[in-house]
Amino acid sequence: MRLLVAAFIVLSVLPCWGCARPGETQGLAAEDLVLAPVRHEAIAPAAGEVTGELSVSFVVNRFPVQMALWVEDAAGNYMRTLYVSRFEARAGYGRKILPQWVDVSGGARAADPGEDVDAVTSATLKAVPEAVSFSWQMKDWKGEALAPSAYLVRLECDGKRGVIAWTARIELGDQPAEATASPEPAPAADGSNQYVEDMKVRFTPQ
Repeated sequence: MRLLVAAFIVLSVLPCWGCARPGETQGLAAEDLVLAPVRHEAIAPAAGEVTGELSVSFVVNRFPVQMALWVEDAAGNYMRTLYVSRFEARAGYGRKILPQWVDVSGGARAADPGEDVDAVTSATLKAVPEAVSFSWQMKDWKGEALAPSAYLVRLECDGKRGVIAWTARIELGDQPAEATASPEPAPAADGSNQYVEDMKVRFTPQ
């Protein structure tokens, strides 16, 4: 009796062996398969993010002068360093030659400050008639996007006649913007500490 039951079950299952489940394509030729087209769509920036490029240019009048160029938000919170002279990033850091930059960027630096500068470091900029320029892709030192708002672009210079800091305030959003920096304190009348001049900031939205 058991043998008869087993034989019945086998004979019932065999006709459906290999049958495709709903949605499967077993037994179809390749040319019978129709694939849905893949759509590649540009990923739009998240709402409230600033996208584009910020450029900063200025003329260097004196050499040697240690410099740091960075961005803060309107409340004075550190965003990112765009340039710092190599000497200041390493040996000069402990001596606070550029005190404003050292203080504001402290939270973004490791225990060994010379090994963790979120900036383009290079030799001290030489005095030349042509303007030097730096660009920024609108990410803070953590790699996070910025919110539309007013920002401060700061350039601190240290030379034989003391420290002078240039500041430009610029609105970053979905419209182009420009700003001209002003120094504090004002350079001497004889120009002996006019380390840089004609510092301009431009923002081009994406």
